[in-house]
Amino acid sequence: MIIIKIWLLFFLLFNREVNSDSLDTQILEARQLFPFRSYKDVQLFHYTIPAQVTFATFQYKANGSFHCPSKTIAVYLQYGSYPVMSIQNSSYPDFFAVNRLFLHEITLQSDFVPVAINISNPLPGNWYAAAFLIENSDRIAQKGLYTPCLSWLSSSMKYFAVHQVVNLGHDTEISQTVLVNQLYSPQPRRVIPPNRRLTLSNFQLSNTCRVM
Repeated sequence: MIIIKIWLLFFLLFNREVNSDSLDTQILEARQLFPFRSYKDVQLFHYTIPAQVTFATFQYKANGSFHCPSKTIAVYLQYGSYPVMSIQNSSYPDFFAVNRLFLHEITLQSDFVPVAINISNPLPGNWYAAAFLIENSDRIAQKGLYTPCLSWLSSSMKYFAVHQVVNLGHDTEISQTVLVNQLYSPQPRRVIPPNRRLTLSNFQLSNTCRVM
């Protein structure tokens, strides 16, 4: 009985410390996809990443009509603004800003198999994904003579947020107590100006654990 109580107390204390960080999920509604012939055919997905996120996973899963073969789907993920895409690799207008950062391209099939992209230390704010069908058929059929093939795409985003972040600034001295289970996690946030060096010193290991 004593061993069970000690183990339960240790479990509760461990959970309380680990839950200082959190794993959250954003689930977006599934949307029907269309071949990309103009910008009105693109489906947009919007995600919001808060500050102090160390890891994010964007997951996509597509399905289609059961009587149709799977189709190829393209997803462009962009931070801060809508992704810029061209139809059949056509040239962009001169006023388009095409040399942008943080653009990720994902390709998947409408076969219920999820595809995920992992991003470490994503920038906080708005992320946008544009999705459409890659047309691979030039068949011309009269409307009403065949059953159309429909495709849908669902998306979710999971992110790991750190809540107790230590800010290490320039020309500042701080004293911080770090738990043992935080020694190998990226808790400190460093803001270092150009041509500067950050030095960490005077580390001490406190041996004040209570005996239960």
